[in-house]
Amino acid sequence: MRSGSRPASHGRVAGVVLLFIGAGFLLISAFQANIWFDESYSVAIVSHSFSEIWSIGSHDVHPVLYYWALHVVYLAFGSNIIAFRLFSALGSMSMAVLGVTCVAKDFGRTTGLLFTFFSLFVPVVGFMCLQVRMYSWASFAVALAAVFACRIALATSGSNDGRDAATSGGGEVPASWWIVLFGASLASAYLHYYAAIAAFLINVFLLVVLFRHRHTCKGRIRTFLCGAAITVACYVPWMMALAGQVSHVSSGFWIAMSFPETAYDILDYLVLTPAMSEAVGGSCGNVVQALAATVSVAVAACAAMLSIWMVARLWRHVRARRSAGRQLSRKASPADPALVAAWCGMGIYGGIIAIALTASLAMGQAVLYFRYLYVALCFPLFFFSVALSHVDRLWVTRTACGLTLAAAVINQAVMASDYYATEDHAAVDYYVEKVEELSVDEGAALVVSDNIGISGVLAERCPGIPIEYLDVYTDTTQAYEAYAPTVGIVESLHDKLDGYSGRYVVLASTDVLGDVQSVYGFAKEYDSEVVEIREYAYPYSSEDGFYVVAVLER
Repeated sequence: MRSGSRPASHGRVAGVVLLFIGAGFLLISAFQANIWFDESYSVAIVSHSFSEIWSIGSHDVHPVLYYWALHVVYLAFGSNIIAFRLFSALGSMSMAVLGVTCVAKDFGRTTGLLFTFFSLFVPVVGFMCLQVRMYSWASFAVALAAVFACRIALATSGSNDGRDAATSGGGEVPASWWIVLFGASLASAYLHYYAAIAAFLINVFLLVVLFRHRHTCKGRIRTFLCGAAITVACYVPWMMALAGQVSHVSSGFWIAMSFPETAYDILDYLVLTPAMSEAVGGSCGNVVQALAATVSVAVAACAAMLSIWMVARLWRHVRARRSAGRQLSRKASPADPALVAAWCGMGIYGGIIAIALTASLAMGQAVLYFRYLYVALCFPLFFFSVALSHVDRLWVTRTACGLTLAAAVINQAVMASDYYATEDHAAVDYYVEKVEELSVDEGAALVVSDNIGISGVLAERCPGIPIEYLDVYTDTTQAYEAYAPTVGIVESLHDKLDGYSGRYVVLASTDVLGDVQSVYGFAKEYDSEVVEIREYAYPYSSEDGFYVVAVLER
């Protein structure tokens, strides 16, 4: 009994140690108050009540469960960006915990440890889990739904190699499994629409398994249908908002989709985060560039070889089953449940991409975006975890983990350098300085902008400074009410400026350093002179471009 319990005990200790090390690693860059535009929206909307979040969020492009949860954090800690960031990171850590608990129990300790390792150290996790957005919790909800759908499927098909008496040989399915499955599915749908697609496909796969065994599990089919009906009924209140959001996205959206760039993004986003791309591009020096490029190529090659190995193994199994014939099919080696689950997971992952492509064509707008695929991160991570746990050569597993860890370290080092850079505060400091200076000379300083990106960020970084914002987008006014009362949305800045005399501040941004024509165009339109222009790089987020703070005079 002792000798049998030692490996399990060692596995639990290894899992706990891995979780603590991984959590500390992920949080290296967490303790700073920088935000980019999407995060500023999260920070802004959670200061409103639950009912206001529902109303305002229905005009955004995402569901509202994350905002509701973050509102609870807001009630406890106030508008504390670090607290918000830690809450998001907790979602990724929760998914990592699934590896050393559920995955290890169902598919073996090695697979579980590998899943936890990848959930903590794949570079995209370090990048995404710190953002004040819904992605980390959506990825956890999808993973949780997948785990319990798989457990029910294994119990139904009786193919779990006897690892757990409750999940093999047609064992009983506890009510708690159904509750977790449908609860996680509903949470997924209320967190992100890609997560809703993932949850839908997970349930479809489970329903297929149940129908394949319908002669022996009619009760489970009834349970599934009842649970699915209740889940859909709980989602009905959001259906009207969903219809409005689809219309909003169809009328104009800012995501661009082009090939082959979009295809590259889908394939390489797990490793080539903005930080890794910065390192590969040479911004961090030649040595780091060479190291990052080498590691990235090596990781890609390793992933490609593992994928080919998995395909070859699947093909060999299919051929073996065919050659056995129908009469001898029982003598053919049964499919490994871990391999079946891995391929089903990748089927769901591919299905999400296919549905997103179809929706893009139907709406005439691109909604296939690599960032959104993060919510289904569990599927490729589980796929590679299963592959490595089935490879006989230990050096292959060690090499794959070593390369992943090297990429994670480079990614985290670049992120920490960017996130704690003094340049991240330069635009804010200058903005506050100019507003205070003009407030002394002119009374309350006037700040105007037609750029919601910089306006949203500075509104949340400096909530005491009102901004008059001209909404130049289509049908976004109600969504941007999240920034009230700091940001006042106006239909025309002429109402504010035509009768104004004196200096005022204009906020803008540019994708190219030195391109400030928008400010001069603004000055010409509102009969003003440019007094001063400052441009600032924002290392924390390259997606926001360069921030421009200008002083104009009428």
